[in-house]
Amino acid sequence: MENITAGQIVDNWKVLRAMSPKSFLCQCLLCKKTTRRLYLSDFGLILSCGCQNKKIRSQIKKGTIFGAWTVLSDNIENQKAFCHCSCGEEATISYRLLATGKSTSCGCKYKVSGDMFVGQVHGYWRVEEILKDHNVIVFCTGCQQTTKTIPAYWLVRPKSKSLSCGCKAIEIHEASIYEIYGVRNGSQSPIIKAKTKKTMIAKFGVEHMAQLPENRNKLINWCENNPEKRSPSSSKPELEILTWIHQFFPNAKKLIKNRSELDIYISELKLGIEHNGLYRHSELFKPNDYHLKKTKHFKNLEIRTIHIWGHEWAYKRNQVKSFLLSAIGKNANKIGARKCKVIWSNSKEEIKKSHRLLNDTHIQGHTNSTKYVANVYYNDELLATATFGKHHRDSKTWVLSRFTTKTNYTIQGILSKISKLASKELQSDIISWADYRLSDGNGYEKAGWKLEELLPSDYFYSKSSVVFSKQSRQKKLVGTPEGMTEHEHALKDGLVRIYDCGKIRYKYEYRE
Repeated sequence: MENITAGQIVDNWKVLRAMSPKSFLCQCLLCKKTTRRLYLSDFGLILSCGCQNKKIRSQIKKGTIFGAWTVLSDNIENQKAFCHCSCGEEATISYRLLATGKSTSCGCKYKVSGDMFVGQVHGYWRVEEILKDHNVIVFCTGCQQTTKTIPAYWLVRPKSKSLSCGCKAIEIHEASIYEIYGVRNGSQSPIIKAKTKKTMIAKFGVEHMAQLPENRNKLINWCENNPEKRSPSSSKPELEILTWIHQFFPNAKKLIKNRSELDIYISELKLGIEHNGLYRHSELFKPNDYHLKKTKHFKNLEIRTIHIWGHEWAYKRNQVKSFLLSAIGKNANKIGARKCKVIWSNSKEEIKKSHRLLNDTHIQGHTNSTKYVANVYYNDELLATATFGKHHRDSKTWVLSRFTTKTNYTIQGILSKISKLASKELQSDIISWADYRLSDGNGYEKAGWKLEELLPSDYFYSKSSVVFSKQSRQKKLVGTPEGMTEHEHALKDGLVRIYDCGKIRYKYEYRE
């Protein structure tokens, strides 16, 4: 907040005078007694001197009723009161929640009650079975396919109503908008238009995003000029990726086929690109096999799918672009493997060079298990690298753990050349895994590797935009309490699982 002047009213404070460029003497308008020195950073956070807290606290007395709560003790500690709910539950509740009406019961009216029975229909959900833990098994009558377990209050609580599995989401949304505003599309409502205009003027000083300076709104301006290529539901990262793709394939756009959607579809390559935000693609919203099923669905339609996680585009954008350049066949430089020199080494110097190239170009970066590297040089310039180490559970098995090329370079036949050299040097079979969300394994098969199996979806953990491997959440490493599972401990720490597409295991056989 800037330009604070004497006499100005901010929240419940009246500014009396400036004490310094960033601090002001203010009077509380609620009690009109307290004066306090506030800094610029305090405005919006400190709403009053605390006089209202005292008033609220005076309302909390033994026997006072707030909704279904009855106060049992007026000995308030830590600004909380011990209360009894009409259903019999007892709990300690913040006096602010009681006095403001934000807590009216223990939630008993939203739990499974006698009013709920098998066969009952809520929206498009039909109750199939009532469980003992306040959950219910429901069947979606909209698509006649989905069966899932959900909390019972999802069906009855107004702010948490789940009316379908998602198959009727657009229909339900349009019906809701029509009921309130009389139009199917909210953007056509004069009321919503007026509110949007008011908000834009208050925040940005313009009526529409397109009126903002071009250097701040390249994506928005592009959307205005290319409405047919953009879905209203596209997120900013999706638009950023799409804008970058358009320099190579101007006709790339969103694809919806057989009730499945691809954020970006390049018809010339039959290639789809998905941007998966961590929170919305976690176990809270998506089933464990969601990403794998989508990949297989489009594979049956002869479309390869690439999944990019939200944190990768946010923090490893250059590495993602390096990978995508290879995936769409737009690397500017192409060299044959015969023209390159491959150095097999376990020296610290060569390993450091390999790790630097991996960190610059590979989405996962380097691995600490590297024992040997195969560095590929052309005119003394490092253009590609592959790292090899022992399997973390089997010291006799050698693994190709990372392979990458320099950005904008394609080296034809280099993986085959590296594989032959590594197998000969190690005198052993080698295994590797292709990440199914990024690769269909075609490169391995062309290089002479044999497919062994497609492994099921695996997971990692996320909290906000930070990710944690499942290995880092081992019970012995994080001190999981006895009787608690790894997953339960992770949820308690605020972490959620995100499932990938699984991996394809390949093997390169050693030939003497």
